[in-house]
Amino acid sequence: MPTSWRNRSGDMECANKRLDGNCAVLSDGDVQQPCVEGPCDLFEMPFTPKSVIDNLRRTDEYISAIFMNGGCWQFYKFLKSQFPSAEPYKVSVLKPGSFDHIITKIGAAYYDIMGFAEPADYCECQPVSETDISQFEKWGFARNNLLFRRCPHCGEEILINTKGSIEEGM
Repeated sequence: MPTSWRNRSGDMECANKRLDGNCAVLSDGDVQQPCVEGPCDLFEMPFTPKSVIDNLRRTDEYISAIFMNGGCWQFYKFLKSQFPSAEPYKVSVLKPGSFDHIITKIGAAYYDIMGFAEPADYCECQPVSETDISQFEKWGFARNNLLFRRCPHCGEEILINTKGSIEEGM
């Protein structure tokens, strides 16, 4: 199966694409063989924001907690790297004027790590301005949160630091 990536325009590119638009891989004799019949089928596979988010969320149980508790600006930046048309919106979860979360607009839809986000579900929703960015760049899960597990033998809390190693209990 050929590999692919998104180019700067957000379009899928195949690592094995030839000038004629078809894909090819090298065999033992350096002879190009088609990896698929005709144009590469990777260009037909839809990678939607929702599918990327769902797959990312399934990678680890902490992903949603990280991106919903301080990491939402970084999540926007991740989506922007995959979908260049992404735009950040600041939202107020608890009260108007107190912006405490970032959602991302891609096309006509809005997203956060939980999937689709509805601006009407928030007290307030506004596009992020250039002057807002420095504030949101300071946001991060690790700045305000700790991860811990309980010891399976004694129940004591075991801290997990940002380097992934274990520290003394809380």
